[in-house]
Amino acid sequence: MAKRRERDLNPIRRNNFDFEMLFLQQVEMQRLTNQTEISLVQLKSKYEEKPYSGTSLIFLTVTNPIRKACIQLVLNSTFDYFILSVILANCVTLVLDDFMVNNTWSVKTDTCFLVIFTIESFLKIIAVGFFIGKNTYLRDAWNILDFVVVILGWMGYFLGGQNITMIRSIRILRPLRTINSIPEMKILTVSIIKSLPLLFDIFLLLVLFLLIFALVGTQIYGGLFSQQCFTLDGQPTGDLCYLDPKCSEYELNCGNSGCSENQYCWNSNQNPTQGVTSFDNIPLSLCTVFVAITMEGWSDVMRMGRSVLNQKFLNDIYFYVLLLVGAFFMIKLTVAAICVKFEKTSGEQKEQIVLIMDDKKKKSWMPLEPEDLTDKGIKYCWYRFRLGMYKIIMSRTFGFITIMLILINTGVMASQYYKMTKIHSTISENINMALNLCFCVEMIMKLIGLGLRGYVDESFNIFDGILVILGMIEIIFLSGTKNLRALLVFRAFRLLRIFKLARRWKKLRMLLAKLINAAKSIAYLGLLSMISVFIFTLLGKQLFKGQLLDQDGQIPRANFETLFWSFVTVFDILTSENWNGVMYTGVGSYGWGSFLYFLALLVVGNYILLNLFLAILIAQFENEDEENEEDEDEDDLEEEIVDNLERHDTNGYQQVVIQSRDKRRKQKMLEKIAKNSNKDPLELSGKSFFIFSPENPIRVFLKNCLLHPYFDSSIYALITLSCVILALDEPKKTPLTERFLGIISYVVLALFTLEFLFKSAVFGFLKGERCYIKNSWNILDLLIILMSYLDIILAAFAGGAIKLSFLRAFRALRALRPLRMVSHNERMKKMVTSVIQAVPAVLNVMLITVLFYIIFGILGIIFFNGLMYYCTDSLIVLESECVGVFVNENGEVVARDWQTLSYNFDNIFNAMLTLFDVSTLEAWPSYLLGIVDGVSQGHAMVRDYNPIAALFYIAYIFITNFFIMNLYLGAVIKKFNEIQQELDGTEFLTAEQKEWIRTQKLLILVQPRIRYLRPESNFFGFFYDMIMNYKFEMMIQTVIVMNVLFMSLFSYPIDTKLNDLLALANYVFVAIFTMEMIVKILGLGLRYYFSNNWNRFDCFVTILSLITLQSNFGISNATVLRAFRMARLFRVVKIFKGFQVVFNTLILSAPSLINVGTLLLLLWFVYGVAGMYLFGSLDLSVTQILNDQQNFNTFYNAISLLFQCITGENWDLIMRDCMGNYGCSGTYEQCGNPGLAIVYWISYTILGQYFFLNMFIAVILENFNEEDEDITNAGLTEKDLKRYQKAWCKFAPFGEDAIDVQCLPELLQRLDSPLGFKGQNLTNMQILTIIHAMKIKEHNNRVNFAELMWTLASAISGADLSTAPNCEAVRSILKQLPKILPTYETQNGKVYESSKNFASKCIAGKIILTAWREYRKRIQQHGGNVIEKRNNMPVLWPRK
Repeated sequence: MAKRRERDLNPIRRNNFDFEMLFLQQVEMQRLTNQTEISLVQLKSKYEEKPYSGTSLIFLTVTNPIRKACIQLVLNSTFDYFILSVILANCVTLVLDDFMVNNTWSVKTDTCFLVIFTIESFLKIIAVGFFIGKNTYLRDAWNILDFVVVILGWMGYFLGGQNITMIRSIRILRPLRTINSIPEMKILTVSIIKSLPLLFDIFLLLVLFLLIFALVGTQIYGGLFSQQCFTLDGQPTGDLCYLDPKCSEYELNCGNSGCSENQYCWNSNQNPTQGVTSFDNIPLSLCTVFVAITMEGWSDVMRMGRSVLNQKFLNDIYFYVLLLVGAFFMIKLTVAAICVKFEKTSGEQKEQIVLIMDDKKKKSWMPLEPEDLTDKGIKYCWYRFRLGMYKIIMSRTFGFITIMLILINTGVMASQYYKMTKIHSTISENINMALNLCFCVEMIMKLIGLGLRGYVDESFNIFDGILVILGMIEIIFLSGTKNLRALLVFRAFRLLRIFKLARRWKKLRMLLAKLINAAKSIAYLGLLSMISVFIFTLLGKQLFKGQLLDQDGQIPRANFETLFWSFVTVFDILTSENWNGVMYTGVGSYGWGSFLYFLALLVVGNYILLNLFLAILIAQFENEDEENEEDEDEDDLEEEIVDNLERHDTNGYQQVVIQSRDKRRKQKMLEKIAKNSNKDPLELSGKSFFIFSPENPIRVFLKNCLLHPYFDSSIYALITLSCVILALDEPKKTPLTERFLGIISYVVLALFTLEFLFKSAVFGFLKGERCYIKNSWNILDLLIILMSYLDIILAAFAGGAIKLSFLRAFRALRALRPLRMVSHNERMKKMVTSVIQAVPAVLNVMLITVLFYIIFGILGIIFFNGLMYYCTDSLIVLESECVGVFVNENGEVVARDWQTLSYNFDNIFNAMLTLFDVSTLEAWPSYLLGIVDGVSQGHAMVRDYNPIAALFYIAYIFITNFFIMNLYLGAVIKKFNEIQQELDGTEFLTAEQKEWIRTQKLLILVQPRIRYLRPESNFFGFFYDMIMNYKFEMMIQTVIVMNVLFMSLFSYPIDTKLNDLLALANYVFVAIFTMEMIVKILGLGLRYYFSNNWNRFDCFVTILSLITLQSNFGISNATVLRAFRMARLFRVVKIFKGFQVVFNTLILSAPSLINVGTLLLLLWFVYGVAGMYLFGSLDLSVTQILNDQQNFNTFYNAISLLFQCITGENWDLIMRDCMGNYGCSGTYEQCGNPGLAIVYWISYTILGQYFFLNMFIAVILENFNEEDEDITNAGLTEKDLKRYQKAWCKFAPFGEDAIDVQCLPELLQRLDSPLGFKGQNLTNMQILTIIHAMKIKEHNNRVNFAELMWTLASAISGADLSTAPNCEAVRSILKQLPKILPTYETQNGKVYESSKNFASKCIAGKIILTAWREYRKRIQQHGGNVIEKRNNMPVLWPRK
């Protein structure tokens, strides 16, 4: 008993006490006893291990007085606060330090800080020990950082080197050490650290991918990007061109060069963008390709390739494949890695965090009747008055009136615009004063009804009170001021009242709850991000101050001259917008060493920190499901719990909510599934067209036509033909083509009409359960048909009476015709259905973003309206002077014009459009410069006049893009997955059933493995032993790397000696790879060699290499084909597990990615055709971005332009071109239509960028999760399946999918657990019993590979799926079973088991037959006399 008591008092045992279970028990007891007013606190053990070793510096023990004093000092929180204050002071001095001037004050303060940090390190070393022992100084990563900083600081001090002082800026990382002690920050830092190995694998694979494209690019574009057009006087124009080999030197107007008249194309020896954008060598190619996959400036490089290559489609395919694989998949893997690791790490870390959970109920502030009232005097009247006021403010009418006042207030403030009339201003002032009084009355009523304590109990009331006080100050003290802007600043705070809509708006309340729950983590992550930005700001200022110059030798707008502009530039790169432009300037001015700075900033800031913002919000969407369901139930049952407002019947309220949770939604879905499970989709009922009965022969005939497979094929052909017609219907076509397309369109429309009549006759049009009009996809088909007929009618009879612009806008609706393809394809129909049902979730997020657009838009109107103006004559700075004419730079006399930037805050519509553009992060630095240069109304912009205005856009981007816009992805992922589960029925499966389905999907991918057998011949055996040695594979891998390195040496201009060396090396490498192929064929044999996919690929590449060695083979074709050898690098996938994770993710997500990609192609087709109708006739001479390469003149150009815009490339400027430009005096078709352009481009941006690209991430994240879980949580791992493959190949060395049934017992005894029984020493009879119990089946005395694996896996993690026959996932697996398992066959569209023979019976029969033969043999040996030998039975399964 004493020992047990001593064990219970052990601090380590007390530390493991389950305080969480105790807390849950207390909550349950509180609920049972109805004592809900008591607050509960969840505790955690206070025991912590001592943070120092037993001895320090070998001889100092804990009892040593010096060390004891040091321990007490460094472990004191005051010491930490002191060091933190010193760190902050050091950061301040770094901010004030001018790195360009040798400041004595700076040197002295730097030395002082260095001494303090040295003393700190010395004290910690004495207190905790140096490096020997546990918990010593150098065992902590933060202490190692401190120690390195101190050592480098003293090195810089004694050596006196100016460059070494740069390292001292690293000491600003010290706050991370203190922040690491905060639990939430620890989750973030540990998430980043734990994701680094996986990110490293992804980045390494990305480097291999980029290297392949860089080598291919070098072979295709090497030396071409320096080809420019030259004028007659030999000056380069800067325009790239194609140098036709047929043209002679300096020949004017020769070939299809792309140069203007009287110009020639020649090599300028100067690449674009200060020599950085080029494919002349591997480093330049890698840089160019990497910039392209960041989706910045890639379209410019693609157009450069078009100009210099003169092969448009080959050039475009190169860049499209690069973007699709690199940007849409490889880069998105970093998002998945961060999200997965954050989810796991947060789950692990939260278990170690001390949680204090307050379960206190919200208190009611309803006035209480005084107990000592004896008469109805003043107190009673006051009580009745307060009670009446309380009922008023708690009524829905009062809340509705308040909401209406908030909306009116927002509308009045949004009505402000530049140069508004005096009447408008007066009315606005009077309304604002009235609203101030109304809000003041509201505050007084709440103070009376709730009391002062009740009023301040809610934080929103405090905020309202402050706003009311500010409003009264405005009325009393500022109403007579002439500066209207001062009044508007005070009124701007009222805009935040709009969030009070959340009380009545359920979806808004739920989303705001997610934001609030994530706000704390976002705040810590924001602090971590700001520290990183601060580090790169100081480092960039030190590196590039005075060094960064543009091509004209001037300081660029994005610079590091001051700390503020350095911060703005770093923040710009953090968002990855125009980072390539800053990098080009840095490399051109400072050298290639600056590229590492920009690369590190981009990777750390954009690919790690910003992805953490996304991970936090995704975690909120995944973790808040139950709370959201509770909120929905509370809203649905609001009428039932109205009487419990004062919490008089809390238990009754809880019971109502608990009983109703999840029931209605799940019941509806189950009823829907059950209702549709046994329906015949073409069952006839009722009379169609009131004529045809179900037995009518015409109706039956039409039904049979619809069931015929040729009918669907014909419809697909018609839809395809209709799409081809739409693609060929370009704005500029010949009359003959137009007439031909018109005739074909009429024919197709007539056939679609015939289909409509057929379906209406079979199903009925209006009446009946399955009538035509009750199917939403049929409605879509009918609308498209009716719009086609209406288009014909308008064009034929009202063409002259209706504006052409209206007809073109109406005909743009023809682009919806390809949607008919969706209605005839089940997979696409389900995908589109899930997309459509996910739209409301995206719209809810969009409404929140609109609120922020309104708030920031009104703030922009207050501060920046009328500021972004300029005179076309740059010498004029005042609007009053911008009159008359002047001579422009082309020598033309033109009139002066006072113009504004296309993005401005002159009214709420322009402001919201500008903010939407900024929210996509496209060209936002240009928008920032517009407000920075603004001076005042009527004054032209001046460079950097108001730098502090840049904080407006920085704050807006931080709040909206880093925070709000990520809600789009969170909503898409959550809603898309939910709807997919509803559609395929997995939402209502048990956890075991889901795991078994997931396991079966992965079992389908497992194939038998080949076991290479050593040849009996010594000659062939020698080669077999050679290739089976791991050193041979390592040698080949080394040769592959060497081959890539030699190919990477190829550069332009071509060096003759180097070219000869590379040619010789090419012969050597081809010879080595040829010998490898020959040796493998000799050692393995042809059958074994070609049974391996990698060997087939190597053979193909080797043959191509041999072909390219022929002298008569085209040089350009040979160099391109040689680039295929780089694909050999992917053989390292077999070595590195991290690569296997990425490749398996690609395989698992491929079907869903194809579906999403198909929908994206459909989106491009629809918007491409609509764009041709709307903007195909624009005058390209007055446009800013649209030109002969970027336009809607042809279908291909339209699709190419839309692909460019979905990556964010210049989409805002293209939209401005479609809206109209200054100087265009033509029709809407020539100059653009603002309304149509805004609707077209904003809808496309929302669908493309915020929806479809986020669906790519959702698919990758889902499959990355499954792969990261090591295949399945159901008891099987990847190693188990590999062990099964290995054991199987011992009996089927050639990769056969079946073995003899007699080998089954030995296979099970050789196979490790859990699939096998190796090491369990089972008898033959026990093995036979197990085989019989598992009902393993045989087919002609053979056991199938997949069937046996399926049976063994189902015995471990199988689940009964008979209760879910209508689940789409189950049906999908059943469709694949006949292709894999011989047990299953398909007949009449149903899957059933065909084999009833069990392996156990076959094995038992063989045993009996063997025993009988042995018995007969003994009889014959003894002349017919039976001799029993019970202990001499034959061996059941003799080993071979």
